[in-house]
Amino acid sequence: MDRFFSALLLLLLPSLSTSVPSDPFYFDNNIDHEDPTSGTYSQRFYQTIDHFKGPGNPIFLVFGGEGAVPPSTGLFYPYINEQLAANLSAAVLQPEHRFYGASQPAPKTNDNLKKLMTPQQALNDAANLVTSFRAQAGCATTPGEPGYCPVIAVGGSYPGFLSFSARLTHPNVFDASYAASAPVHFYAQQVDGGDYYELITKSAERSMAGCPESVSKALSDVQADLQDGDYCFDMSSQLPSGKSATISSGDWSGVGTGDDGEMWDWQTCSLLVERIGFDAGRSMFLQRDWTMEWMAEHCSKRFEVTPDPLKLANDWGFADIESTGLTRVLFTNGLNDGWAVGSVTTVSDIANAEERDLIVMNFDNGAHHSDLSHSEPGDDDTLDIQKGHADIQDLMNRWVKDIMLG
Repeated sequence: MDRFFSALLLLLLPSLSTSVPSDPFYFDNNIDHEDPTSGTYSQRFYQTIDHFKGPGNPIFLVFGGEGAVPPSTGLFYPYINEQLAANLSAAVLQPEHRFYGASQPAPKTNDNLKKLMTPQQALNDAANLVTSFRAQAGCATTPGEPGYCPVIAVGGSYPGFLSFSARLTHPNVFDASYAASAPVHFYAQQVDGGDYYELITKSAERSMAGCPESVSKALSDVQADLQDGDYCFDMSSQLPSGKSATISSGDWSGVGTGDDGEMWDWQTCSLLVERIGFDAGRSMFLQRDWTMEWMAEHCSKRFEVTPDPLKLANDWGFADIESTGLTRVLFTNGLNDGWAVGSVTTVSDIANAEERDLIVMNFDNGAHHSDLSHSEPGDDDTLDIQKGHADIQDLMNRWVKDIMLG
């Protein structure tokens, strides 16, 4: 039985990070981008300019996501920091997301979080940072002008959504987007609650035949044992911080623990609502229906906030990408990844997608943004990821040339 659980854990747990420890930098960013009188806060970020050759060369803006980024983690993705940066003579900037780690704009009161802990504020943080870097580097300000520095937004998972959104909402700052495992359809509320764990179950069966059946039986046995006894377990180490915390929280794929878990719970309780439930008829997990009623009650007790699942999609229009006029976005997906059910895996329904440079690369053997791995690209990557890295490099080179032409 142990080998079945080992296979399951490989599918469910995030990849172990072997990112590059780095010294942090700090940038004075706006506390509230909607209130110019709000003052500034010190936002932690990381950068490498080892390969940057100054004006006329690109900048990768790698979004931080739902977790602190200490110096021991530093720069996330060797594929970006080394391979693409070297190939394109590019700089890499990587801001830590506000309200995680050392990047704290204000005390974490509910009133502050409602105004300040939003994807909109995080996108403005990134736009300010890269605009400042461009100016300090002496880059020209207009595409096609000599010395212009194209900016390519990069991210995986929630940061992949931010990367996509940066191109959508700040097209005059971000010239292109590389969005890996980006849950666009989750945040447009276009995913059925049972889809996520159904795909996880299919991936488990593909990884090891019979795994889902064994997991289902094991979970049923555990449930029966717990119901037969009067047990008490200390699960506090698995809880996020804050009042009325629950292990499931707002993200039923896993919200995390401690302060990071609390902030991600806040985000998934407010604007980033994810319909992820457990359908025993479609997955190896025990039945537990996700409902908006449960979510609303949880979020009210936890943060005195009401989920607003369609606000971003309504404000930015990404429930219908074709209508947005969006251009120059690469969507990548590992098809063993549960998030693939809510990611952009096809653009066949978007008119003129090819002319708009809306491009999808799906990896049959890929997992959660495995093209943006924390490890060096190499022979350990599957063949489709290796080919993907080569194709992405070619695409980035073409995009930079196109942008430089104006």
